[in-house]
Amino acid sequence: IGLAFASPAIRALRDAWLAALPREAWLTHCPYAGEGHASLAYVRGEYREAAERRLAPIRARLVGTAIPLPHVVFQDARHGLCEQIPLGREARSGFVRQDYRFVAILDFEKTCERDAVLSPQEIIEVPTLLLELSSEAPPLVAEFHEHVRPTRHPQLSAFCTQLTGITQAQVDAAAPLSTVMARHVAWLQRYGALADGHNVLFVTCGDYDLKRSLNEDPNVDHDALPACYSRWCNLKRAFAAHRGQKRQPAGMAEMLDALGLPLEGQHHSGIDDCRNLARVVRSLLAQGWKVAPTGQRVASAGGVMCMSESDCHS
Repeated sequence: IGLAFASPAIRALRDAWLAALPREAWLTHCPYAGEGHASLAYVRGEYREAAERRLAPIRARLVGTAIPLPHVVFQDARHGLCEQIPLGREARSGFVRQDYRFVAILDFEKTCERDAVLSPQEIIEVPTLLLELSSEAPPLVAEFHEHVRPTRHPQLSAFCTQLTGITQAQVDAAAPLSTVMARHVAWLQRYGALADGHNVLFVTCGDYDLKRSLNEDPNVDHDALPACYSRWCNLKRAFAAHRGQKRQPAGMAEMLDALGLPLEGQHHSGIDDCRNLARVVRSLLAQGWKVAPTGQRVASAGGVMCMSESDCHS
């Protein structure tokens, strides 16, 4: 059983410790070249299931919990190594100063069919979690969650309800998208997220939500939306870049699995997905991730909306 620290500070301490050993001995002590790793114990294979059962309730209590470490002790009696290294506040958390005050984690759900592509697809759920980036453990400021009444395809398919958990009664009782988005803008304003152009950045699981879903929905008043709805951070792209991986994760479930976090709630329920994505965001922030845009919609000279994913700070 091993304990892996996804932490730049732990990696730096590990490398400093290994520097005292011959290069050929490194893999013996630290077989994982990527994240920081500390071996706790080794359990024989036939006892693995019993060990997992014993650890399950402990893991459930620890996942997502911040544990302050006053120091780290590296010890290897065979090589005469024993060193206690104090950890400062910044080394413990990997916290970095952010350019944005808030991130708004957004995951639209839309009308859908099992074996057909609706044209147009319409947004039927607008969920958002607002996290403040001004502390080491970003607190949840507020949640926004409303269903939306579609107009072009007002009857939900059984497949759509099964996938998203959204019922016909919920969308029938909901407001149209233009009204819901006006409330969404007012909600951001209420918490100071629209005070200036860099107060909030949307975080989405992919580019689609703000690149196409909102832009192509026939029920939204685009002129009423502030500029922040045209800029976002694709969490899959940021996740891969932060971990030094060329391939982006396929989706939210793969990111959770890579972090050792269980998926909670119903996958493809917009609000549950936002809550799970928030756990990924918090884990990356604890590892020293600096939030930055990965995509934006910009108007070309001809007035056609196009996509730019290179420099999103302009």
